Amino acid sequence: GLQATYYRSRNLEGESKTRNDPNIDFDWKSGGPMDGIGPDNFSARWLGQLAIPVGGKYTFRTVSKTPGM
Repeated sequence: GLQATYYRSRNLEGESKTRNDPNIDFDWKSGGPMDGIGPDNFSARWLGQLAIPVGGKYTFRTVSKTPGM
């Protein structure tokens, strides 16, 4: 997994909480990422390394939305 740090702000600053996320595949429509971090106005940072089992071309993609958009 990757080390996840969740911040109680939109700009990766201020109060935060950390945990290990084995997968990054979330849909936070009904709640925040963890206790104390609400569903709106938070940001997240994941740190770690990925082990690619087979050489070749890979594509990594994220879809992020700002509330109200």
